[in-house]
Amino acid sequence: MNVGKALLGCFTTYSLMISASTSPSFTIEVEPPRVELVYAYENAIAFELLASENVEVFEGDILIKYINEKNEEKKILATSSSLVNWIRKHSFDQQGFSSGDLLMKLKSRTIYGVIRMPGDTDEGFKVGQLVTLCNRGVSAKIIIQSKEKGSYTFVANDVSFEWQSKIDINIMDNNHGCV
Repeated sequence: MNVGKALLGCFTTYSLMISASTSPSFTIEVEPPRVELVYAYENAIAFELLASENVEVFEGDILIKYINEKNEEKKILATSSSLVNWIRKHSFDQQGFSSGDLLMKLKSRTIYGVIRMPGDTDEGFKVGQLVTLCNRGVSAKIIIQSKEKGSYTFVANDVSFEWQSKIDINIMDNNHGCV
């Protein structure tokens, strides 16, 4: 299998040429995980970080508690399941933050993509079907979101899969593990 990679807009494209005669060539386009920037919307005189770097947070989790200049206690919440990539470092003498300060970067746990089959080939995947992508013995579960002639959009909730090094990728529709 030969792999070619190109960047198209916000999608990374992988052209996969499968040598087996029963499998047609196909292309997988993957949108990079979304990065959410968490900014301060008002000044804070004191705050407490409740999230840590490289730790997963879930929608509704409290990331930061703070007290604004009106002495009101406020919270900044996670808007989706994400991995905390970066937290602004504050010195001990710095008790608060200012409106507009970048406080945190969160990386989404969800990836969106498209599988394109040559010549509008229909692989028979169904909307809602769980499909396994395999790359050198590591698997990623994807869910087929929509089906058009020769292409399938999908969502994956595993950003740990090596989307950037797609060599020897297999698509398995039987939900078994990778070999």
